[in-house]
Amino acid sequence: ALQGASADVGLYAAAQNLAVAPGLFALSLAPLLLATLARLRRSGAEAEARRIARDALRVSIAIVPLAALVAGTADEIVRLVFGASFGGAGLLLALLFAAGVALVVMSVAVSIVTAADAQRVVSLLGVGVLAGAIAGHLVLVPRYGAVGAAMVTASASVAGGLASIALVHRLW
Repeated sequence: ALQGASADVGLYAAAQNLAVAPGLFALSLAPLLLATLARLRRSGAEAEARRIARDALRVSIAIVPLAALVAGTADEIVRLVFGASFGGAGLLLALLFAAGVALVVMSVAVSIVTAADAQRVVSLLGVGVLAGAIAGHLVLVPRYGAVGAAMVTASASVAGGLASIALVHRLW
């Protein structure tokens, strides 16, 4: 839709398929964390809720070095899984995997902020990240293709992750 090359679409899809692991981790962790924190806060165990929130955020941040490991070996991973013809997807995998790890941090932090009864702030954060991503895609995809799309996705995810960590620090 944004005038990208069809080959870019295939490379992007290959990289996106390999970068799905952090998202699956976030999907499994965030709802459980939110339910646990909400239950603890309802029962008056605020100190326990804070400890669990802190530990969950630490775990999510602890997987950041995994993004660096994947980035360093992205070309080899793509060639191993999809073959040499997909070699151009290495940079895309590095960027999209970093975006996925940032989204893990963001989803954990958003669960913590939501449990602190700050849903409005979470909504504003989501709208801000989405608006930035849309603007970035409209500007960078026509110029840089799949790499531009991955750069925007990674940038928006990292910005959302950092903003959500700041919200956790402010609220908890």
